Amino acid sequence: MFSVAILNLYNDNQKLQKNLDIIQESMEIDNLDKIVIVGKKPEDINTELDVEYLEINSDNKAFLRNKALEKIDSEYTLWLSDFSELDDFTIDELVEVANEYKDADIIYPNSVYKNLQGDKSINMYPDFYGREKDILQTLSIENFLPEFGVLTKNQTVKDFNEDFDDFEFYEKIYKNLNNLKLKCSDISFITINEKDSFIDTSYRAKAIRDLLEIYDLKEIFKNINWEDENSALATAYTIIGDRLSNYYDFFNATEFYRKALLSFHNKHTLKQLIKAYVYMGLFDKAKELVSQEQGLNQDEIKAITQEISQAEQIINLLEKSVLENKLDDVLSMINEVIQYYKGAMIYNILGVIFYYKQDLINSYRFFHKAFTMNPIDEDILRNLVDLAKLTGNEEKVKKLVKRLIG
Repeated sequence: MFSVAILNLYNDNQKLQKNLDIIQESMEIDNLDKIVIVGKKPEDINTELDVEYLEINSDNKAFLRNKALEKIDSEYTLWLSDFSELDDFTIDELVEVANEYKDADIIYPNSVYKNLQGDKSINMYPDFYGREKDILQTLSIENFLPEFGVLTKNQTVKDFNEDFDDFEFYEKIYKNLNNLKLKCSDISFITINEKDSFIDTSYRAKAIRDLLEIYDLKEIFKNINWEDENSALATAYTIIGDRLSNYYDFFNATEFYRKALLSFHNKHTLKQLIKAYVYMGLFDKAKELVSQEQGLNQDEIKAITQEISQAEQIINLLEKSVLENKLDDVLSMINEVIQYYKGAMIYNILGVIFYYKQDLINSYRFFHKAFTMNPIDEDILRNLVDLAKLTGNEEKVKKLVKRLIG
């Protein structure tokens, strides 16, 4: 027996209706225990199915999942949302795989991702059954299975961590890979529709830093040659730094780059550390590392110094223009600038501009991203806190600070 839990975050009735219609037509309908829709209360839903509604005003997906599970007693739960769409036979295929692989805790389909512009991309996922820990070395679990359209065993996939309200499903897998079996239903598909381009990547970065406290580095990076341990540590720490940088967590990335350089000094990691400081807007710190003593040759020193100086000059010019109230000029310049430099100070400037334009939501989002990139800059923090008060996001900012700097 299985139940269906649908997280209704955006109240997209069309997607909800389509999913309910497909559930109704499923050959597994006799094995369906119940349907729970949690979150916003949908309107104009027409279905003969027995649906239980949990109206909860929250966008914390972990909280919503936990509330749904309180109402579910079946062996499995099929997780859906109002931005995911089942294919006609997805349910039947997932249940068939669950019946064949009874030890599987999570059965997941492939996905079709549709962005805000309507462009589609197909993701064919690898099957991690029997080699679940291989997912660790990716440090990007969200790229290897979807969070919706998945059938999970309720005995083992429960109690989602509400501190990871936007990355709760993947955090659960990361922390429990010693006890979970994952199985891909390789002919199944779920369509995921992008609803918002804003992603709080700090959850993803925090999940990576947390898993480093659970698993040994040799367990995570088993493909690295550990015979030369110092070189191996430098490689592992650099990979971690790169992944955190991809999530804009440059502050914590710099710690791992420094660890890598202490293990085995090398140009590649040094340049990554310099780049991280530049993205944070810590230009003086970056300049301190550009020297022959650090192993750089004259050509490299000249090129890197020029890049740092250009970024610094750009920021000074934009900040001066903002002070002169040339907001539209700055916006037109930024569109060109971000092709070359997208550091924390750029997003801080955008936050200021959108505040003056009275677009508080986007102003908050730009300050949020600037702070994610550089959580030790007092001006950025002050701007973020001010906008959090204006937009009712004070608690979210407190948690963001804790995620990034403890």
